[in-house]
Amino acid sequence: MDKKRYLLLENFMINCMEEDGVHGILFDADKIDLTGAIGMARTLMYKGTFSEPVYIRKPDGTISDGERDTEPSFFQEYKYRLEKIPSLLYTKKAREIAAKRKKIAEAFYKNLYQEVNESVTVQPALCTSCTDLAER
Repeated sequence: MDKKRYLLLENFMINCMEEDGVHGILFDADKIDLTGAIGMARTLMYKGTFSEPVYIRKPDGTISDGERDTEPSFFQEYKYRLEKIPSLLYTKKAREIAAKRKKIAEAFYKNLYQEVNESVTVQPALCTSCTDLAER
């Protein structure tokens, strides 16, 4: 879909939701499924279906947090879309549900990012230890 058509459709949807609460409720119900632990699990499964990675390595070998990535990954999806969902919701109840789930999603993302980074720094040290043992 070209950018102009996408923007027109997006504007139409926003106007409909502002005029008719039913559209906002349907929008919220759809987006709530992408929040919290369930949303994280569903996104990881979906990304895996297309063999998309959990993370991308930067040119210097470090792990990207997904913030400015152009290549698809779970971290990129979280930063680009998932973490913004609670701020897009229309109904009070959906915002309440999303506020609780946001904490869970943030903790999951931060823990996964930390573990991936630790594995990158620990594994080479472990490999060196294994080489040292093999030489004995």
